[in-house]
Amino acid sequence: MRPLAILILLVVIGGGLAMAYVTYRQMETKIVTLVAANELVDNGQGARCGDLRFVVEARSVGRWTMLMEQGQTLSGFLAVEGEERDDIALRVWSPSNRTVLLEPTRRHRHEIELAAQVRGDYRFEFDNRPSGFTDKHIVLSACLK
Repeated sequence: MRPLAILILLVVIGGGLAMAYVTYRQMETKIVTLVAANELVDNGQGARCGDLRFVVEARSVGRWTMLMEQGQTLSGFLAVEGEERDDIALRVWSPSNRTVLLEPTRRHRHEIELAAQVRGDYRFEFDNRPSGFTDKHIVLSACLK
């Protein structure tokens, strides 16, 4: 009887440690700088358009910057490749570190319409923190005019 009680106690302790480890891993957040070549090409109508692809790891925030001139407008969409249940949150910051676009609701697809008020690097943040195990492959399809 005594060895059985010890075995049950060890299983309970082991299960608790496993749950604590998973919870700890969920709390860890990485902020990663994403790199994508700005391959926007002239579309013949006064705009440069193209698709940029990123991978945002689980439990992380991916950051990417884009230089925009004052008066330029970026329009398009951000989509997560894969199933409809795959989603991500989006924020865009101005060169003066002000939020200019906030989409805190996690969605599969975000429409983007962003007018640059000042010249500088606009920081895009793709938030995948709530996803504990799934990396997100995202596409930013946009035109800059």
